[in-house]
Amino acid sequence: MSVSDAKHYRFSAEFQAHHVATPLRSILARVLWFDAKGKQVAQAEFPATLPDANEGWSTVTAIYQPPAGATQA
Repeated sequence: MSVSDAKHYRFSAEFQAHHVATPLRSILARVLWFDAKGKQVAQAEFPATLPDANEGWSTVTAIYQPPAGATQA
């Protein structure tokens, strides 16, 4: 998706883990930042996984400001 380093963006996803012994260690998401040429401009971000609080659903969420030079996430 297109991004601007002048804005903040919320990453959020919900999931249900089945047959996974340690979901908080085994299931993760990452956000990658790229410039207009497709080159990665910063280290990956790993949003926090919140404990199961909604009938078996867990949430991965964070708010980020893209690094300077990032145009895509």
